[in-house]
Amino acid sequence: MAAHGVNYHLYADDTQIYMPITDITADKIKISNIMSDIKLWMHERKLKLNEGKTEVILINGPYNPGALIPYNNVGFVNDLPPSETVRDLGLVFDSKLSFTNHFNSIIKACNYQLRRLSLITKYLDTPSATALIHAFITSRVDYCNSLFLIYLKKIFLVCKVF
Repeated sequence: MAAHGVNYHLYADDTQIYMPITDITADKIKISNIMSDIKLWMHERKLKLNEGKTEVILINGPYNPGALIPYNNVGFVNDLPPSETVRDLGLVFDSKLSFTNHFNSIIKACNYQLRRLSLITKYLDTPSATALIHAFITSRVDYCNSLFLIYLKKIFLVCKVF
């Protein structure tokens, strides 16, 4: 990875590559070269890249929404189109960093747990019900919440203006 000048994170069986995209055509070639080097490295070590789990996401971000061409016009690695969302350690990223899909995922999971807990609450005392709520609901809501601080600041500033 260092030979290609890209940032990366390595986890147990997961590699994530981060790079700014400035020229779509040149960077597409660069990503293909990186993927070829990864495949070669893995082949030499009797490993195999699971291309079915390989994802590419182009992040425009909220401050530069028109910087990249639309998804349907771009195929990256082996004509792999960029994903609109990717999951990383339980956090769902989207191409605009709006986290809408992440919030919807949290809401869905919490509603599911609340429905399940509603079936047994009549058998629980208050401290036990509170412990279950914290274990199944609060933990999901609090996960990675510091990441959203910038959005809370923006909302606060908008509210303060009005």
